[in-house]
Amino acid sequence: MVDETPKVSMIVPVYNCLKYLKDCLDSILKQTYHNLEIILVDDGSTDGSLKICVEYAHQDSRIRVFHQDNQGVSVARNNGISHATGEYLCFVDGDDKVSENYCEHLVSLIEDGNADIAMTSYLLLINDKYYVNQTPNPEDESLNGIYHPATWLAACHDYFDVFTPVVMWGKLFRRKLFEHAHFADQLTMAEDAAMIWQLYLKASRLVFNNQTDYIYRRRQGSAVDSQNPAPYQKRIAEEQFSLFQLIRFDPEDLVADYRSYLQGSMQTTNFHLSKNAELLSAIIQKNS
Repeated sequence: MVDETPKVSMIVPVYNCLKYLKDCLDSILKQTYHNLEIILVDDGSTDGSLKICVEYAHQDSRIRVFHQDNQGVSVARNNGISHATGEYLCFVDGDDKVSENYCEHLVSLIEDGNADIAMTSYLLLINDKYYVNQTPNPEDESLNGIYHPATWLAACHDYFDVFTPVVMWGKLFRRKLFEHAHFADQLTMAEDAAMIWQLYLKASRLVFNNQTDYIYRRRQGSAVDSQNPAPYQKRIAEEQFSLFQLIRFDPEDLVADYRSYLQGSMQTTNFHLSKNAELLSAIIQKNS
C-alpha cells in the first residue's frame, strides 16, 4: 500500500557523539509518523559513530548514511539537504532526541496551518535530568497559532527566550525554503542563527505550538560550550540587522536581545564572553 502522507527528510549531522547516538536514532525510529527519510551525515567522527550509523542503516531501509571529512556541522547539513528528497525537512542533532510524536505533530501543524514552517518547544537535558529552560513556559498556550514573518519576529522579541527562535531543530520546513539558501560553511558555531532569519523571511506563514517535543542535550565539550562566540555574534548581528530592515522591524530592539543573551550566557554556561558588550550597538550605529 502506497503511503500518501508527505515525506519528511530528517537530517542528522553526526560528529563524535557515540555515547548518545543510539538514543537519538532509537527516538527517530520510534516515530508514529512513518513516511520518513533519515539522512545521517557523519562529519569525520573518530569515536565509532560512523559504525553505529551503518549498523542502523542495515536495520531500517529508510536510513541513508553519508560520510565526509571533518568540515563542520554547516557543511554536514548542506550535504544532507543536497541528498534529501522529502517535501519537508527537519534537523535533529546527533546527541539530542525527540518524542515519538515529534514528526506527526509537526506535519499536522504545518499542513493544518498551510504554513511553511512549523515549530515546537523543547526540554533541556543535562546529566540525565530534564529541565524547563525556555520562555514561554510549556503550560502557556497563549502564543500557539499562525504568524506572518513580521509578527513572528515581534513575538520572538517580546515573549521568547533568545534560544528558541534561532535554532534549526524543533522545526519543520518546506523544502522550497532552502532554494538558494545554504548554511555558511565557515561557521562552526551559531550556524543556526545565521540561517534561520533568512528562512523566516522566505516563509509566507509560520505556526507555533508550545509542546515540548524536542529534547536538547547540553553536554560538556559541545560547540556552544567551548568556543568563543564573539566572531560569530558580529556576523550574525550584522545579518539580522539587514534582514530586519527589510521588514521595517526596529533594529534597536536587537540591542536588548543581545544584552539578554550575554546575561543568560553568564548565568547558564561557561562561554568565553566577548568583552565588547556594546558590539551590537556599534553595528547598529554604523548602519544607521
